[in-house]
Amino acid sequence: MKMIVLSSLMLLLAFGSCSRSRGHSSLVGKYDLQGHDYAGQLIFKGTISFTDLNNNQVKGNCKVVKVAQTFRGAVDKKDGPCEGEVSGNKITLDLAPGLSDAGLVFEGQWTDARIDGTWRIESFLGGKTFGTFEAIKQ
Repeated sequence: MKMIVLSSLMLLLAFGSCSRSRGHSSLVGKYDLQGHDYAGQLIFKGTISFTDLNNNQVKGNCKVVKVAQTFRGAVDKKDGPCEGEVSGNKITLDLAPGLSDAGLVFEGQWTDARIDGTWRIESFLGGKTFGTFEAIKQ
């Protein structure tokens, strides 16, 4: 009897982790990105390509190009690796993972085809949130 209960419990745990992994795997793919300031002005466009999701850590390539010439901040141009963490339907994405005190950071919530949230610029003095972003899966 103990063996049947133990086997059933192991099976349930295995299926539970499979379904969680399958849900997160829908995050992998390419997204069109737009970022606005809080006044609604388009500040940047770009793409996010998530290529790997392992143990709630996501990796990929992010490209951002500033389109608002009047905006002053570290958003001029970025094309390279990005990394983040996924917790449930929340995601935090760092566009400068090699720097501990600088860079563009996105925090948002995702569904199967969309990520919405806020963006901020981190510096050694701290971070400042400048607006909102949306990333729509291609």
